[in-house]
Amino acid sequence: RCLHIANDYLEDCDFRRAETWYQAVGDRTEDKEVLHAAGKGLARLKILGKTAPALAVAEWIQGNPPKGTTLRGKVILLAFFQINCPQSRHAIQFAMGLAESYAARGLEVISIATATDEHAAESPDAIKQFVSARPFNHRVAIDDLKARTFHRFGSTATPSFALIDRDGRVRWLESFDRGRIERKVLTL
Repeated sequence: RCLHIANDYLEDCDFRRAETWYQAVGDRTEDKEVLHAAGKGLARLKILGKTAPALAVAEWIQGNPPKGTTLRGKVILLAFFQINCPQSRHAIQFAMGLAESYAARGLEVISIATATDEHAAESPDAIKQFVSARPFNHRVAIDDLKARTFHRFGSTATPSFALIDRDGRVRWLESFDRGRIERKVLTL
């Protein structure tokens, strides 16, 4: 029950209360799954409400980097993906739809591909080929090979999203849940 209450506070962006309830989970259960979920919630709280970290991308392959060093002035949705992840491909289509639907309201979408030297299928060259074969309607970058941008935003899996408000603060981190992401975009 504590976990549900904490998640509700997190959904409402009441980070102080969410933290209190996530910590209460540890006092009330020994269930490893529940403790793991609470730990992930606490980890997300380290960045939520804070100034968005700098993007540590290796290369911009579509569009130019955002102006200045901060992500301010627009609502920005970062979409982290891998090119060989089927769920990521659905998330990219979803992100393109949001870019098209909400650009006039100030939403900017930036997709960031995570690359690796370990697998040729996820190499920077493969990512460039993937992007050039699709009609992306927003900026696309390749994260550095250590996936620093991905990790700075608290992402643990792809696809995932980070929503940044007009003041440059991280307001939401989410795995791929269309309804929740779109609702959060509409609140900013």
